[in-house]
Amino acid sequence: MGSFAVEYVRGILDGYADLIEGGTAYQDTSVPTADQLTQLGVPGTGSHALFASDGLTVGGSGQELPFWKLEASASSANATQVTFGSGTWAAQRWEKTDTPPFFLICTTATNAANLNRARKITGWNNTSKVFTVKAFDANITSGDVFVVAQGFKRAPDNFDINSSETGTHDGFDRFFVLSALGGRRLDWNGNGFHTLETEMLLRLRILKRGKARSAIASAFENSMILRSAITRGNINATNARPKFVQMVDPMSGQPEIETEDEAKIVLLDRFRLVYRVDSTYT
Repeated sequence: MGSFAVEYVRGILDGYADLIEGGTAYQDTSVPTADQLTQLGVPGTGSHALFASDGLTVGGSGQELPFWKLEASASSANATQVTFGSGTWAAQRWEKTDTPPFFLICTTATNAANLNRARKITGWNNTSKVFTVKAFDANITSGDVFVVAQGFKRAPDNFDINSSETGTHDGFDRFFVLSALGGRRLDWNGNGFHTLETEMLLRLRILKRGKARSAIASAFENSMILRSAITRGNINATNARPKFVQMVDPMSGQPEIETEDEAKIVLLDRFRLVYRVDSTYT
């Protein structure tokens, strides 16, 4: 039964990594729904003062920071298009076919249903200056303000998240890795079902791009974003947690600093994970 427990944990970790990064390979197609699957992924904040305090606005008052702030310059007849007054970028700057994607987060909205909602960017038209996104809850209105956020990326295979390597790997500065052992059995539920408990570890690596104090603050802020996503299921797809999970909750008041040097900071967060195993599976 021990090997079954380990395999189930691997599936759960892959499911949570999908939930954070935005993939769907390990998600059950019925939990969450197909529509919710299109919204998986957790937007993060940047790792230095500019990214942490400012974002992407469409035109208007956001012109002083056109790269990260957007203010809609025109109303849209649908909820999937955000028109930006200016800016010149190649389509591939925003269109991510792999994970994690970029997101538009609505911070000011005429239609209250869009407020604080995050949606993936799926396209950019540099001629018409229009972003295409996964549909917001309501139509976009001129003057609505958006912040562009980049998601989190799982650490590459065989990559030591505490290593001294300073590369960003495809431009990402926020990497995470999840780990856990099979755990101990809490109960036998009959018909071959067992309930087990283990400790799930989440390590988050943030590269320093400015003052150390800003990087530390950003690391803790991003870690709290991930903790919320894990314990609540997903901030974009309610209750979309991996299959077989019975309970997951933080084991400490806040994450701890595991590594800090001139290039990076690595935070460690601990969760109590309770899950169920079907030992009759063959």
